[in-house]
Amino acid sequence: MAHRKSNETIIVPEGFVHDYASIPRGFWSIGLSPHDRYSRAAIIHDYLYWTQGCTREQADALLMIAMQEEGVSPVKRWAVYGGVVVGGSKAWKNNKSERTSGLTRYVPTEYRDLQSFESWANLRVKLKAAGIIETPEQGTPSYCKLGDSIDVPSAYE
Repeated sequence: MAHRKSNETIIVPEGFVHDYASIPRGFWSIGLSPHDRYSRAAIIHDYLYWTQGCTREQADALLMIAMQEEGVSPVKRWAVYGGVVVGGSKAWKNNKSERTSGLTRYVPTEYRDLQSFESWANLRVKLKAAGIIETPEQGTPSYCKLGDSIDVPSAYE
């Protein structure tokens, strides 16, 4: 998935496993759900939280920018953004720990024909045992600097 509206490209590789927006079930009844107009932005955010090439603050700001570009209403944008700012620390730390332990969030094509009983946890262990590892990105991606603000850069609007 490429997100190009800010004159930068964030490519979420095919096979990356995400959970859309991790919105607690209690908020679904007020119009916030894991699937909405912000879904693309949430996938990008999941990827940024996994790779951690940007700071957590930049990743959260890039979520806000992506939601603005997708035309998400201000109320929903601020609710989702506020949720990750307040509640994202645990996911950030867990992702770092999982990456350090050699777990992956990428499923190669040959492993995508899953059995209905296969859990994500079991598949990750199987991928690790098969030597499926990720190569960490080197350096800070250029798009991270856009996350120094929560506003879409005016030159790109």
